[in-house]
Amino acid sequence: MEDNKEHLIVEKANEVYVKVNCERHVAQELSDFFTFFVPGHQFVPAFRNRIWDGKIRLFDLRSNHLYIGLLPYFEEFCKERNYAYSHDEVEDEFSLYHAKKFIEGLQLPFEVRDYQLDAFIHAMQRRRALLLSPTASGKSLIIYLIVRQLLDY
Repeated sequence: MEDNKEHLIVEKANEVYVKVNCERHVAQELSDFFTFFVPGHQFVPAFRNRIWDGKIRLFDLRSNHLYIGLLPYFEEFCKERNYAYSHDEVEDEFSLYHAKKFIEGLQLPFEVRDYQLDAFIHAMQRRRALLLSPTASGKSLIIYLIVRQLLDY
């Protein structure tokens, strides 16, 4: 039974995409998994004129490319279907120690909160992330830290 198990290999294609090396039928499953209707698609003129089917496809069947940020969902896809997968690490090493040393060097006139530090580390490790934070939580400071880190290094 273990010999029949599908094995998917993920390689970094560039800074935006990973390439999934797999059988054609698995690629079709991935395409179906990462396809959804746009809310309100039936009101878009392109849909009404039958130019567009109203769907967004996040997995490209022609190149087998998937956005890097969707890797956690790819892993969920594999676990649901009992597929084996392997991939190179796409996150960068950026530890708490490095973050604190960098912030000390900036000599800010105020203290960086724990959640701001966590968001900064998260963004630097993944290089691509969506951070949600409530009003007046210091989003501008997080953005400042990220931009300074990217400019300096």
